[in-house]
Amino acid sequence: MTKFIGNCLATIDWNTVVKECEMSEPAYVGPGKGMETDLPELREIKEIWRKWYTRFDEGGTVAWDMFFPGKQWNSEAADQFWDFVGITEPVAIWISRIWPGRFAPIHWDVQSNEHEFNDNYRRFHCHITPPKFGHFFVVDDTAFYNEKQGNVWEWNSRKSWHAGSNCGLEPKYLLNAFGK
Repeated sequence: MTKFIGNCLATIDWNTVVKECEMSEPAYVGPGKGMETDLPELREIKEIWRKWYTRFDEGGTVAWDMFFPGKQWNSEAADQFWDFVGITEPVAIWISRIWPGRFAPIHWDVQSNEHEFNDNYRRFHCHITPPKFGHFFVVDDTAFYNEKQGNVWEWNSRKSWHAGSNCGLEPKYLLNAFGK
């Protein structure tokens, strides 16, 4: 079950961060080569995706972009986010973008160094744009639609199953983060 943490819009200028991403090439376009590795944790996700979904680069609709602090957007905003949620040992933070007509199907964010993590990590997402028609996100049993810009949610687990979709007319941006 997700838990509402609060709204960080008064603390972080998300409009500037989104503009920085808009003016940058993404660091990563997913799903990428990582889906071809043989991590045991990826096997279930790959089985589901092979059965039901097709990647954008293969003629389907599965695709997303990723942006990282210090590369495509300012690190100060990332530091402000960590302070807002009370994380003293950050591990990963990124912004995802889904273009209209594309989506990220059900998955959890498997890390290449998955063996290094335990259940003591906290996982968050933040809605960094104003609500837009067709921008949909789901985590476990909770659906998010028309969330206020700056709303921050903590997940039940770093390994929570989630998915995002864009059936609107503008790119969908979402901040993702986990740490201790």
